[in-house]
Amino acid sequence: MGRLADAVRTGTTQAEAALGAPIFDWLAAAPKEAEVFTNAMTAMTHGLAHRLADVIDLKGTEVVADVGGAGGNLVQTLMQRHPRLTGVVLDLPHVGAEADTSAATLGVTDRFTFVGGDFFEEVPSADVHLLKFVLHDWDDDSCVRILRNCREALRPGGRVLVMELLVDEVGTPGLEPLMDLNMMALSTGRERSLDEFENLFERAGLKPASTKPSATRISVLELVPA
Repeated sequence: MGRLADAVRTGTTQAEAALGAPIFDWLAAAPKEAEVFTNAMTAMTHGLAHRLADVIDLKGTEVVADVGGAGGNLVQTLMQRHPRLTGVVLDLPHVGAEADTSAATLGVTDRFTFVGGDFFEEVPSADVHLLKFVLHDWDDDSCVRILRNCREALRPGGRVLVMELLVDEVGTPGLEPLMDLNMMALSTGRERSLDEFENLFERAGLKPASTKPSATRISVLELVPA
């Protein structure tokens, strides 16, 4: 509770004070903890993937890249539903074994590729880029950089799908404000309202095409180049 109180009081992340490094730098240097984190993200995505897949339209899509996709469960679930779909996960190299194992378990190894890399540098070319629970980890300028890299790597006619919680008006109870506190304590990120997301999209040269609720609290924001 002390670190959370410090985060609220100062308005800044407490990861470096507690761990000695920003949260993702610390995980990259701590293999056992990184494995636990990746497994937790995979388990969370496993519970959400089919509900998100229900509202993701992939008609005419050949290649989907899950940017920051960790174990790859979301894109691999989409691949199961669309037998001709090729899937890619871009994430830090240390999660590659988990993604490959998941692809084998789901029977999509022949159409799946893991790419070890940094989404702040570049992302793989694709018809659709998925960003699930990625932007809430980062400050606004970092989000714009990620989104610009996605836009630049889109194939003609491509789309970016952002999957995040949407914060309602201040004072509205729910999971979103609690997650916002969590992000403030752990990272430089935060949960955002639709208006705040649209500001990021505009800065990155993208424009909203649709906003779809899912059977979870997560919304799917579809973006196209502006």
